[in-house]
Amino acid sequence: MGVDHKAPSLKQLSLEYITVAAGGRFIITGNPDLKPETSTSYEAGIAYYGTTWHVTATAFQNDLLGLIQTTCVENCGIRGRERRAYVNVEKARIRGTEIGAQWAPVDGLTLSASYTYVDPRNLSTDQELAERPNHSVKWALAWTVMPGSDVNVRGRYIGKQTVYQNSLPVRLDGYQLWSVDVSRDVNERLTLKAGIDNVFKKRLAEDSALYSFAEPGRVLFIGLGASY
Repeated sequence: MGVDHKAPSLKQLSLEYITVAAGGRFIITGNPDLKPETSTSYEAGIAYYGTTWHVTATAFQNDLLGLIQTTCVENCGIRGRERRAYVNVEKARIRGTEIGAQWAPVDGLTLSASYTYVDPRNLSTDQELAERPNHSVKWALAWTVMPGSDVNVRGRYIGKQTVYQNSLPVRLDGYQLWSVDVSRDVNERLTLKAGIDNVFKKRLAEDSALYSFAEPGRVLFIGLGASY
């Protein structure tokens, strides 16, 4: 069990603080009446490690008093005009489970995946907490093609989540994101890396204006890293 106290940041407390979020969907302003957030966490887990694989399972619960989050206060659901403010949720609970596994079937190849279930609940209103997906999955393939040359493929599934429009709950669909990158050691200190994020060019704003995550679409990148 662990207990954590988190005071509001200066930007969260300042009325003069304004930031643009979610790719311009809304702005967030500060709130000088915010109170500190207290979290009491419980966690229990098991793990098994084999020769070429392992699995883990964890159950967790966070009891929160004064949870700090944002809520719409003006022009809700109108992209570019919506305004949010930081508020305290009097009493909340986040509980769930996480299962993970990793397998290396041959030298140089590793497969991994994890699944998380979350039940986020506002105990003061007996409603789901906003923008917290109930189900999420991550998976990855890491392949060392030859010494100094690696290929990585990663994917994520973000499950359905609840948002609130004019205090009414709206259920948003889940979605997937994929990325791939390759790297090659130029020498002992330099590594060249290139890849693609959001391979299938998923744009959440085209599905619903209520997603708070601003996915920029397909991104291609190339870079050179140095180690000392």
